[in-house]
Amino acid sequence: KPLTVDTPAGPIRVGGVVDRVDLYEKDGETYVRIVDYKTGRKEFKLSDVMHGENLQMLIYLAAIAKSSGWIPAGVLYMPAAVGAVTEEKGASKEQIDKDVASRLRMNGLVRDDPNLLLAMETTGKGIYLPAEIKNGAPARRESVATRQQLEAVLLLAQQKVVRMAEALCRGNIAASPLLANKNPCDWCPYAGICLREF
Repeated sequence: KPLTVDTPAGPIRVGGVVDRVDLYEKDGETYVRIVDYKTGRKEFKLSDVMHGENLQMLIYLAAIAKSSGWIPAGVLYMPAAVGAVTEEKGASKEQIDKDVASRLRMNGLVRDDPNLLLAMETTGKGIYLPAEIKNGAPARRESVATRQQLEAVLLLAQQKVVRMAEALCRGNIAASPLLANKNPCDWCPYAGICLREF
């Protein structure tokens, strides 16, 4: 179901199509993570969320968790293609496999629960996940969050949507944030009729 958020102008619904939804059931609880396939390189950054960018995956996760009662476990960008792998002459099969796997490594934000990480990648080595387990705990901290932290990020994404909706209702259609070397009109379906120059 679309995510419904309340604004002073009334409720708004935000929806889309999720590439992949993974579920994990343990002790009567269901955990959910969202995976988005990318043909190019995409990096999840919390700073983007703070600026109101790259909210798509978080909105999907919030919508699914809200409508289902499932517990959010993370969002991941997954490369959709390996691309060419260049190796030295005589490289071992193990080295080639390792380099191919590194190109398939996902990035994003996942729960810091070792049980959930092992359910996502049974080795716990962080070959495909942006987090590995060492001494029974996640070793890479920049891509993991506690349940409370992940829920706070989801709430922040929803608050950004509310602020955007309020601005649109006031007639403010300016691209925000406007970043150097990025033209927001490149992605806008109304660029041809807008007559706005950035």
